[in-house]
Amino acid sequence: MRNRIDIGETERIIIGNLIERGYFKDPQTVMMAALNALQAKLAEETYTNEYDDYAYQRRMDEIQLHQEG
Repeated sequence: MRNRIDIGETERIIIGNLIERGYFKDPQTVMMAALNALQAKLAEETYTNEYDDYAYQRRMDEIQLHQEG
């Protein structure tokens, strides 16, 4: 089963132009590229350095272990 994404006339024109210019082979490929770009943008906007902070990670581990115990 394929997911259905409804798009407007403006989006159809943009997708058609991208395919016509040879950037993508079909509308499905365009939509997948757009989705990947949106996911990367969201990840970039929500990323914090908490995952790289040893003290913060140690505290989160302590909290998790305390909740489990």
